[in-house]
Amino acid sequence: MKVWYRTFVHLQKHGPYIRHNLTSSHTCLHCNNTYTGNYCPVCGQKHDVQRFTWSYVYQNIFTGLFNLGEGFLRTLLDLLYRPGYMIRDYLEGHRKPYFKPFQLMFVLSAIFLIYMQLTMPDEMDRIKEFTAYDFNTDMVAESVNTTPLDEEQKNMIDHLTADYNKAVQFITQIKVPPVVHKVFNMTKDWIKGNMAASIMMLLPFWYFATKRTFRKTEYGKKMNGPERLVSIVYIGCQWILLVFIIVFYFQLFNDLPITAWFLVFVYWIFDHYQLYQISFLRALKLTILLALRIELYLFIFAIIMGTITMQLALIFAK
Repeated sequence: MKVWYRTFVHLQKHGPYIRHNLTSSHTCLHCNNTYTGNYCPVCGQKHDVQRFTWSYVYQNIFTGLFNLGEGFLRTLLDLLYRPGYMIRDYLEGHRKPYFKPFQLMFVLSAIFLIYMQLTMPDEMDRIKEFTAYDFNTDMVAESVNTTPLDEEQKNMIDHLTADYNKAVQFITQIKVPPVVHKVFNMTKDWIKGNMAASIMMLLPFWYFATKRTFRKTEYGKKMNGPERLVSIVYIGCQWILLVFIIVFYFQLFNDLPITAWFLVFVYWIFDHYQLYQISFLRALKLTILLALRIELYLFIFAIIMGTITMQLALIFAK
């Protein structure tokens, strides 16, 4: 048992073994060049070219449809059992075995959307039909009438409600070209239910929160901006993969344990534990702090954008 555990820990930290160059000589089947090593130095063809098999045909179809190489499955596997170590390896130059982060995120999101559309179309339609809560001035008026307020507070609420109605009336009178309206609706439908789009919108807040949270760690001090961004994108890919597994489990057993979504947060802790090579307790504290900072940045951004939008609408409405 100890041997298996040590082997697993070694694989976690160092990954699968790298294949070294062969010392025996080969004759290239393409250019007839005699060489030693894994690849022909003249044309670049591999030394172990074999006859076509059904396995090769399936792999070729899969690669052609999604533009995926051999590193796709390797990257997914590493994101499940050695995510932080894998990200660190990629940042430190071991990039050949792994899939590029942004390409992986869009491919995973596309596969997830196709899978959900084929297996749970009703759920996808429900997500697309979901709209934001509309502000109802009648509900505000009813709430004001049933809440004990002094005269000054009632006048202030009446003033805000009147300004809101004026802004809404102005916005509804704006003539939007049909092309712009169509593009806007297509973009909105693409964002809804698209995990890659959601992660892309979250990236700026996630980036600055991560920079602030892990700035005192030893590895965090060495990371530059692009490296930090790449690490975040890989973690986002891991989230998509975990959600895919959770949805598949739910469809298979028609049951979803309460701890299923907690698994995503636990993986998030292990990401930071392995990537920054800190204690598990410190990784737990910093991950909670990171989540709170992201929520705070989103809240501040929502307030700023809402205030700016309302003020602009009121200015143009006058």
